[in-house]
Amino acid sequence: MGPYCANIFDPRSWGGHTNTVTLEVMRVVLATGLFAIGVELPQSYLADHAKGLLVMVVPSMAFGWLVVAGILKALFPAYNFVSALAVAACLTPTDPIICAAIVGGKFAIKHVPTNLRRILAAESAANDGLAYPFLSIAIYLTVEESRKVAIGKWFLVGWLYQVILGVVLGGTLGKSYISIQ
Repeated sequence: MGPYCANIFDPRSWGGHTNTVTLEVMRVVLATGLFAIGVELPQSYLADHAKGLLVMVVPSMAFGWLVVAGILKALFPAYNFVSALAVAACLTPTDPIICAAIVGGKFAIKHVPTNLRRILAAESAANDGLAYPFLSIAIYLTVEESRKVAIGKWFLVGWLYQVILGVVLGGTLGKSYISIQ
């Protein structure tokens, strides 16, 4: 769709804030895809299947992240391994929008069992969120002067503040919204 192929969608024509506009458009697209998955799943699905999702997502995501980084390092020897980890964090997650196309529609509804469609949708949404800690550790290792400082910031800012506080706030707001209904 971009300028090098169909020339229908050209972010460079948006003026001097191309990167900012592109980032915000992608955030909206990703949030819309994740929201759609959340709306389609039954109310207590994630709570009921949290253990299975964690077992399915965390090891496969970590393994995939390292494998993709290794492949990138082999293909592009000029990259250092931390840079390969940053790129791999972007390539490893299952795309929730593509997953929605696979598990939705007439063919999927007719031929794919409901429990399989739900677990695939939940997994793609979960591993999209899990990509953030993988990306942030690679970024902190790149920009900080020591590994100790990078890991400390990754844990304090990335995990405690952004991930844990985000989950607590999201859960609290979601629960209060449901109780209002």
